[in-house]
Amino acid sequence: MNFETTGSPILARQNPALYKFIVLSLIIVAFFLLVAYIAKRISKWMSSDEYLEAKKSMPTTKKNVSTIARKAMLTPEETKLLWHICRTHQAPNIIYASRDPITLKGLFSTHYELMKANAESETRKEKFFTLYYKISTMQNNNKKLKSTSGLREGQECIFKDSRGQEWTFTVIKNTSSFIELEIARSLFILGSRPAPLSKIQISARITADEVYSFLTRVIRYEEKPDGAYTISISPANVVKQIRKRQHRRIATETRCRIAKIIPAVKKSPADPGYVQDGEDFEGVLLDLSAAGCSFATFMEIPSGKYVKATFQFNGKDFKALGLIAGQSEILYRMPYRHHVKFTSISTESKNAIQEYALGFCTNTDVFPLRAR
Repeated sequence: MNFETTGSPILARQNPALYKFIVLSLIIVAFFLLVAYIAKRISKWMSSDEYLEAKKSMPTTKKNVSTIARKAMLTPEETKLLWHICRTHQAPNIIYASRDPITLKGLFSTHYELMKANAESETRKEKFFTLYYKISTMQNNNKKLKSTSGLREGQECIFKDSRGQEWTFTVIKNTSSFIELEIARSLFILGSRPAPLSKIQISARITADEVYSFLTRVIRYEEKPDGAYTISISPANVVKQIRKRQHRRIATETRCRIAKIIPAVKKSPADPGYVQDGEDFEGVLLDLSAAGCSFATFMEIPSGKYVKATFQFNGKDFKALGLIAGQSEILYRMPYRHHVKFTSISTESKNAIQEYALGFCTNTDVFPLRAR
């Protein structure tokens, strides 16, 4: 094309080659804009509830499994196991099933019964529980707490006072200028309650496995006409995720035995790999997961020390070795609460805990030695 023009601007505007170039450029730009718009609409439609509703009865494909694997951050082995489960039971669209806890639980429960009937290995069961936990909590990724404006009425928050005692606050009103929470009368009348205008740290459990924390300031306390006691705090724009559990935790109060130990090199398969440091003593197991536990004792055990915990769970004697990760004082008949990270626990024991914690255990009374 020859875009060269001479003479007046009027002659330049009459150049047909220039007109053709401009028109062609506009057509190309319009074409790509149209393609981008159509692609965006298709992507939005394919992720919509209407599309999934139409596709939910279709058999699960490898592409569906790949989508779940990406969202739930599955390993290649977990992805392979998910495809095996879907193919074995001719599962309908797993993308839809993952959004419905009842459908998802039904699919995995059916497969777990098959695994037990086939006497599959504990290693295989461990992968199964990890896979189910990742998928069942996958939707929580869209429930991140960005600021305190996301706290809803009825949301429970935790405040830990200077003595280590945890208090539960319940949100009853959330406005742009303050958040009002109901508190226990015992905290309201205590002289050690946080003073107005003081800063305090609050944590909120948004899901069963995700806890967020924020720094706020006490505005005022009130005693309501209906007898309720409240605290008003300032909103916070900065909220930090402080914990995302890798395993579901079980709350309990059951008797256990604790012993301090010193790790040692195993000299034979029968060697326990530790030396007990003194007599064991009574404790109360307060919560338990496949990765750790917490227990209360009369004796304070410093962080960094190793312990052995033994207790009964679902008809079996359990033993686990762990490291004291922290402790706090509590208002309990035993004053010290210790938080333990397991360093040695059998795969069979972990699976038994996971089986109950994730709802695959038919026995509802798994702690026979409950503390009284």
